[in-house]
Amino acid sequence: MNILKIYNLLLITTTLILKPNLVFTQEAEQNYRSCLTYYEKGAYQQALHTINKALEIDSSKAEYFLQRANIHYNLGSYDNTIKDCYATLRLRPDVPEVYLLRGKVCIVTKSYGPAILFFGKVLKYTNEGTLRFEAYLNRGKAFSMLNRYEDALADFNEAYTIDNSSLELLLPLSETYLDLKKPDQAIQILNNAIAQNPDYAPVYELLGRIAYENHDFPKAVSAYEEYAILNPNSAEACNTLAGLYLQMNEFVKAFGALDKALTIDPLEPNAYKIKGMIYIAQGDNEKGCNTLFRAMQLGYFEKYSYDLLDIYRSTCE
Repeated sequence: MNILKIYNLLLITTTLILKPNLVFTQEAEQNYRSCLTYYEKGAYQQALHTINKALEIDSSKAEYFLQRANIHYNLGSYDNTIKDCYATLRLRPDVPEVYLLRGKVCIVTKSYGPAILFFGKVLKYTNEGTLRFEAYLNRGKAFSMLNRYEDALADFNEAYTIDNSSLELLLPLSETYLDLKKPDQAIQILNNAIAQNPDYAPVYELLGRIAYENHDFPKAVSAYEEYAILNPNSAEACNTLAGLYLQMNEFVKAFGALDKALTIDPLEPNAYKIKGMIYIAQGDNEKGCNTLFRAMQLGYFEKYSYDLLDIYRSTCE
């Protein structure tokens, strides 16, 4: 057999060996791309199915495991998220997205110390703006949960230098200023948030809370009225508004807000507490005490606190 024939035979043999591997690689990539499409649409179960098919064919790609980790996170399957994060790191130990995801899992599970560590690793491994923004934002949240407000403020301000228009940042930043007893700065940030999006409901809740703490009830009412409009299915918003109307002795408006709250949630104990207090404020102690007792029966103590017990004892016994 001459050299040319041997060469051709080797070429054919090599092609036959490599072709199936090439086909499998292409199939894995196709499943991976389909997974990304499903993921972007929020179709996480379909995304999980297709990424599993990709990994069955090729388990050597770190990005496949990372994608599955993100899917598990969005499905609330945090143990599986962690497993896939470790699988990703075994293949590529310097992937900042993995540490970001691990930190987010720690936030959800209230492991704030480890969360701070993981977000720090993100900042160590990348200069990419979006990832650094996410790391500073989430580490700031972890610091805040540990009452380390100065550290939280420092991280939020770092995130602010990257993106000063993110509503996801502006709200916790303003809350941190409030925790640090700096309401003027908090209000300035909230006004910035309203300028970005006047329909962002949480801003009005926080503005109402600040006004209430300052005993500026008209301003608090104005903020909570807007908050209730933007949250038409929130019994809590209506109850808060009713409580404010009670503070201002505007009983008709208070009853109106409570009627909306009880339409949304007929068994909400806080609504009955406020209604009972309105009756008492109007001088109808019997009706008020019966309504307060109804709030107790509906589980007010378990859901909120024992403050209602003191009100009931001082007024009804």
